[in-house]
Amino acid sequence: RKRPMSKLEALERGEADVIHPLDYDEYGRILVYQPKTKLDLTKEVETTSFAFDNVFDEHSSNLQIYSRAVRNLIPGVFCGKWASVFAYGQTGSGKTFTMMGCNMTGSRAGNQSESISEENLGLYFLAAQDVFRMADEPE
Repeated sequence: RKRPMSKLEALERGEADVIHPLDYDEYGRILVYQPKTKLDLTKEVETTSFAFDNVFDEHSSNLQIYSRAVRNLIPGVFCGKWASVFAYGQTGSGKTFTMMGCNMTGSRAGNQSESISEENLGLYFLAAQDVFRMADEPE
């Protein structure tokens, strides 16, 4: 999942967005643009491509990510299989937002009095909902 650029990055510093996610339904790619200066001082942009099972852009909600990448793991748990979802990335890249949801991040973390977006409940919460729903279903 690509996080959106902050206002500080985009406007104040004028930084370029160097990550471009591409979704092909069956798999995803990320293009990384690396600005470089050649020996003759001309500027160029080198592009490197990485392939993944799933790629999500900054407009993807946690519900979309859960539906595509996690939901199908839950039934296997009831058949003795193991399932794991791992979030990896640098500080500030959105791991907590994705795994815990929008109500668990930032200065207002844990404030349940405000309306919580159904689209951005965390993957843990969404998985727990499905686990308990499936546990209640008759075999």
